[in-house]
Amino acid sequence: MNETLLFWLILLGFLVFDNLVVVAKGKDFLSISRHGRPYYKYRQRNSFAGRDVVFLNPINLFDRVISTERVTLHEETHRYKRELRSIESLTRGLNSFAYLGYLYLLFLMANCYLSFLFGFESVVVILLVGHALIWMLAVSFVLLLLKAQELPKGKVISLLVEALFVPAYLVNLNKKILQLKESRICAIRLHIRALKRAAVEDAELIRYELINQTNAALDEESDPSKIALLQGFAKCLRV
Repeated sequence: MNETLLFWLILLGFLVFDNLVVVAKGKDFLSISRHGRPYYKYRQRNSFAGRDVVFLNPINLFDRVISTERVTLHEETHRYKRELRSIESLTRGLNSFAYLGYLYLLFLMANCYLSFLFGFESVVVILLVGHALIWMLAVSFVLLLLKAQELPKGKVISLLVEALFVPAYLVNLNKKILQLKESRICAIRLHIRALKRAAVEDAELIRYELINQTNAALDEESDPSKIALLQGFAKCLRV
């Protein structure tokens, strides 16, 4: 019984730990809806092992993020629209991995219950066979996805190898593949567009976050001309 409990606790630990996403310096995150549209969602940043991290919901496989630029001072309309289309196309393709992850999560939960009911030895073969089948389905989905999307093949193959040995990684394959892509969309500009459609109370929350992000960008910027532009932007936000 103790060994069975330890096995499932370790697997749960991997699942939770795998939802800690490191925030790179000068970067931000946009959340992605079930339909593939990027949107802003405030996420508490915490310190872990000396790095800033955000925590994704380990049960909600559609709680996923894509790395973006925190602040850019120039934006091309055509590039912005092209980036949006690229993100939407990729994330719609990744939905199949999310549903596969839910299937695998239910499979693990059922086997967890049976392992305590009948003993771990009674489910170990089922676990191995089921894991292999889900992994092969994931590989077939990846092959279809790579034909339609520009993803770093080496890193995707590395993810698949990791998922073969770590069940939690297979559950989160949808989130992990998305994190391989980095968008050039500026998160702050997407927030500003949201102001036009937001209620007054929501607009104030977004404005407050924009001020925080602009101040953070000022702390990291060394170019005097860019500092002047950011200071002007911050002044406009405070009006």
